[in-house]
Amino acid sequence: MEARPPPSIPGPGWFCAFWPRTCPPRRSPSPNRSRGPNRIRGPNRIRGPNRIRSPRQGRRRMAEPSALLFVFEPLDTLFFRTGRPFNQDDPGAALAESLFPPNPPTLVGALRAALARLLGWSGQNDWPADVKAALGDGDRLAAGLRFHGPWLMRREPDGGWHRLYPAPASVVEMPAGTPAGRRFRRLQPSVTVLETDLGPDPIRLPAPATDERDAAFCRRPNGLWLTADGLSAVLKGKVPGQAPPGAPRCWYDEAELWAVEQRVGIGRDNATRRVEDGHFYIASHIRPARGVALALQVSGLSAELRAKVEAHRGELGVVSLGGEHRAAWLSCVAPPRPMFERTADAARRVAIALTPVRATAAMLEPQASFAGHDGLKITMVSALRADIAGGWDSVGSRPMAQHPLLAPGTTWHITCDRDLRDEDLPRSLGGMTDWGYGELIWGRDASSGGT
Repeated sequence: MEARPPPSIPGPGWFCAFWPRTCPPRRSPSPNRSRGPNRIRGPNRIRGPNRIRSPRQGRRRMAEPSALLFVFEPLDTLFFRTGRPFNQDDPGAALAESLFPPNPPTLVGALRAALARLLGWSGQNDWPADVKAALGDGDRLAAGLRFHGPWLMRREPDGGWHRLYPAPASVVEMPAGTPAGRRFRRLQPSVTVLETDLGPDPIRLPAPATDERDAAFCRRPNGLWLTADGLSAVLKGKVPGQAPPGAPRCWYDEAELWAVEQRVGIGRDNATRRVEDGHFYIASHIRPARGVALALQVSGLSAELRAKVEAHRGELGVVSLGGEHRAAWLSCVAPPRPMFERTADAARRVAIALTPVRATAAMLEPQASFAGHDGLKITMVSALRADIAGGWDSVGSRPMAQHPLLAPGTTWHITCDRDLRDEDLPRSLGGMTDWGYGELIWGRDASSGGT
């Protein structure tokens, strides 16, 4: 393995969020690129009906959609840092774990850099004024620009991309060993009201929505990802089922989607080319399975940027993604249409986080107003283990403050006013929602009539 300088940047692998001063120059893809055998091609290139096509292909120009979906197909392993420092000068190994999917600024930074090159940025120095007007500057996004995601995508046999969703924390698995396969159940607020040290008011704790004898031994399934069918069942107050052979699946295990690979590296003095004492590192890389990718949905792009993306037929080429100078093939497709039915009016609902949420204490306080809405009261929270995210500001050349994050899948059990309409429910929570944090989706609580 090629030696690398000792990493000294604290925080996760999204130090690429602000690219202008850190990215090496790279040629922008040209619409007149080579057609010979040496042409660079991405794995599993978009060939389905959602691919953006130019008028030269003999088809009518695509109507301007409200949003575009940019897909990052990994060319090799990926490495996304967590909030743990990776510059420990101890004589032992310093282990850096990889977070997958990464936090939103990782993909936002990579995508903004790629779009900046389309607008003429050379890959060096600061962004020109016209690029800043279209994409923003540093952590300030341009007016109207909004990112959604990142999303985990899987290519289906029909050639299209389909989203996968983190399993809500309210979904638990019953003990194994039954001929019917895996059994999932829902958590709901307990009937018994308890006084605890979580606040002055009595609260309800999570309890399985079943009277089965082995319900006390249920556990959270680690690394479970739901398809649209699986999440749709959860939103209706049910659980993802076991699909019969040949039918569309409702869920995937993490092991089917990616694998973890350990990489060993050393720290080297570039001046003397000698290994430095104590600089021995182990990094956990992610190798996505074939047909698995990351995606970011974007709205508010300027007409000029849309035209340039379409001129490249949606194929933006190879981009740097995450740490260790890993690479991915960037393509643009039309986002799939929403597949979920509207939530039926109910007094009890659940709000499920689809992306990390920048946490505050009020989000986990029983009987508190949810998202500042007086008509929504928190009954119970099925929360996953919180994470700490930081980063590196490459424009200001300084580390960014770390902040707590609630993991995707965190579920709030909410008591709603009956006159509250579905369109009045908040669709995001917390700070930096225009970067992709805090995406919410609403469903019925298991105790409101689901099974």
